[in-house]
Amino acid sequence: MEIDVNENDMKRFYRTSNKYLEGLHKRNKQDYVQYSLFIKRHVPDGSSILDLGCGTGYSSLLLSYEGFDVTGVDVSSLFLSEISKSRSANLNLLVADAADLPFRSESFDAVSSSMMIEHIFHVGKTLREMLRVVRKGGYIVIISPNLLSPIHSLKALWRFLIWGKIKDFRSPFGNDLTQILFFLIRNIFLLLRKMVNDRICFGYRVPDISKAVHGDVDSVYLSNPIDLRKWFRQNGAEIVRSQWQGKSYFLGPFASTTCVIAKMNS
Repeated sequence: MEIDVNENDMKRFYRTSNKYLEGLHKRNKQDYVQYSLFIKRHVPDGSSILDLGCGTGYSSLLLSYEGFDVTGVDVSSLFLSEISKSRSANLNLLVADAADLPFRSESFDAVSSSMMIEHIFHVGKTLREMLRVVRKGGYIVIISPNLLSPIHSLKALWRFLIWGKIKDFRSPFGNDLTQILFFLIRNIFLLLRKMVNDRICFGYRVPDISKAVHGDVDSVYLSNPIDLRKWFRQNGAEIVRSQWQGKSYFLGPFASTTCVIAKMNS
């Protein structure tokens, strides 16, 4: 599916938007802590980790505090500019495109990303790069929102019924009652179809970069655990875990958060 938006404009947006950077700084720090602890539970101590789409670099910093040898990568030098104030000896930061990584094959014991894959135009190419740079027997950890989860649409419906309106930007879950109901039905249909179909079809949406806001309005890929699980299995990796922890684990592909851990065959 083609996306009617300029990828270079998206990159320019991330590289220049101070308001978006402010939004990153306002993210709940506990999310980063949970991410680093989750990695620590599933990746062997002392591993070399490539942390893709690390944003401000805070997640990479926490991983380095856990004893990992960390390389944090983001497309925006603006986002990474402030982390230099809190550097650690086993942390390196680099500006690079996740779909075209400047590393040799099998350079890392693990590759991880949190809330990045949904912002990627070329999902298949990015996943292939992850496979290329991870060593045999290494791990790939991807955490993102499940943008096909009906839970998001139900929350949007609840907000609409309470407030009578939704903010005036292009939400992935609809901005009025008609859109919300449409996306709710469509997303359930897409998830069910993906569950019974072996074919991988990455779905995309038109991102909204007209305002420096969060809430996944700037997301491109309709991220979901089914796509990622199928892709890794079809490309020779073993799925170690395919959902987040807690209650969402029991919701399976309908959970609001996607988490896939793949292990490369030795």
